Amino acid sequence: MRNSFLKRHWRIILPIATMGAIFCLELIPYSAWRGESWAIPIIPILFALLGASWYYYLRTLSSFTPGFTFCGSLLLASAFAIFYVFYRNFSHPDQNIIIFEILILTAVNLVGIIIFAALHYATRSQSQKQARRKQIAKIWAKNAKLLKKPKK
Repeated sequence: MRNSFLKRHWRIILPIATMGAIFCLELIPYSAWRGESWAIPIIPILFALLGASWYYYLRTLSSFTPGFTFCGSLLLASAFAIFYVFYRNFSHPDQNIIIFEILILTAVNLVGIIIFAALHYATRSQSQKQARRKQIAKIWAKNAKLLKKPKK
């Protein structure tokens, strides 16, 4: 049983590793890399990667529909963005929590998810598309049976 769990959920390593990388960059003193030109786009790129990796992980779980996958990955990545901004406020008390920064990180998450979803849908083969449609139809049929009212 454990082996099948690992086979199915190994993809969660990517979002966890991305979140770890973001926090590792936060542990470096901000003044040490603030003026470096390479450091400016690192955090937004990592947040875009975080959104895409959550989308990739949720997409591989077979029971999720595309809409839920999109919204779920955006919710998870945005929750981490909020947590990250609050953590940074506590670790650097001189900085204020700015709602605008949370919105920017959420928008970056959204861009990462959209880019990955577009690439994912563009590169699928026709047989993969048909298999996914059948799988989703099966899930919806099962849910419809559960929601059906019994006849009197």
